Amino acid sequence: MRLVVMFDNFGPYHVARFHAVLRQAEQEGFEVLGLETLGASREYSWTSWAPSARSNIITLFPRVNQLQPLIPLIGYRVVKSLTALRPDAVAICGYRDVAPLAALAWAKAKGKIAVLMSDSSYGDKQRYRLLEWGKSRIVRRCDAALVAG
Repeated sequence: MRLVVMFDNFGPYHVARFHAVLRQAEQEGFEVLGLETLGASREYSWTSWAPSARSNIITLFPRVNQLQPLIPLIGYRVVKSLTALRPDAVAICGYRDVAPLAALAWAKAKGKIAVLMSDSSYGDKQRYRLLEWGKSRIVRRCDAALVAG
């Protein structure tokens, strides 16, 4: 079994958790790969990680720190990467951006498992019926979820 874990950018706590998953995967006999969209983050001042700390993590746009100018290319690169990696399951962080939506579409088209990783709280912001309906249509396409909130 091969699992791909996706984030926009692997930060310190992502890398620590990812390595814990790698250790568990070795014991269980399956493979885990990381796939991040960006090599840097404008939102967080994370330092660069040594290559050994980022083992098994592939970066689609290594020298870029914002998604906006890349929107036309993101979906294409996600699909191309997942096709090449051939995972049995994809753990997708969120559902609002192009990368996770492309990963979900790829997983469903290929008959693979899609695991949604998301944080949510009912009272965190004002809710709009149409947006909530749209989110529910996306979320119900996932096979499993790992959530907080």
